[in-house]
Amino acid sequence: ILGILLYRRASVWPEGRWWAQLVVAGLVARIVFAFIHVWVGLKFYKGSVDFVGYSTLAAQFGYGLLSDFLGAANVLLEPDMMAPLMAVHYLLVGRSLVGMFLISSMAGLIGSYLFLRAYQLEFPERDGQRFLGVMLFLLPSVAFWSILLGKDSMTFLFMGCATYAFTRLLHGCHLRHVFSLLASLGVLVLIRAPVGGFLALAMGFAW
Repeated sequence: ILGILLYRRASVWPEGRWWAQLVVAGLVARIVFAFIHVWVGLKFYKGSVDFVGYSTLAAQFGYGLLSDFLGAANVLLEPDMMAPLMAVHYLLVGRSLVGMFLISSMAGLIGSYLFLRAYQLEFPERDGQRFLGVMLFLLPSVAFWSILLGKDSMTFLFMGCATYAFTRLLHGCHLRHVFSLLASLGVLVLIRAPVGGFLALAMGFAW
């Protein structure tokens, strides 16, 4: 469903057919990389990898959300922001490790899309949009590591959200974009404080 939505959005851009095909290629690449992550982690590392721990965290706190209201409150009050984020994975696909990886893959895809949209908004006439799009959607170092279940995919997603919201604010102040920026930076600080802090600092200088 997400792939269809992004495909439809990209198809209305100038040269929309090319962009829509790029989105599909990025989606397929991330799905393939998700299976590679799972296979390598379970086959060669025997499950001694971070994403297995995050899948356990997802099941633990996701079950807390489903079991009772107090469990839900405990998740929302958990100091580790990864707990509620991982709980969302569990609520969508249950205990399936592959399913959770596919969700994190979509998070990485959305992050790439938002980075690209931010560039297009800020530099609508500048050359290089195609090059940036290919790098964001197909470059292995981006497509592979931005989908890793856990902090990597969530960090990439909320960096994209913050960048897009900030770019929209540069072209007109709207309350929803202010909220989106503050929420994204807040989550980043809770997930990886140095990333969130330096991104906020960079945006302050750019403003």
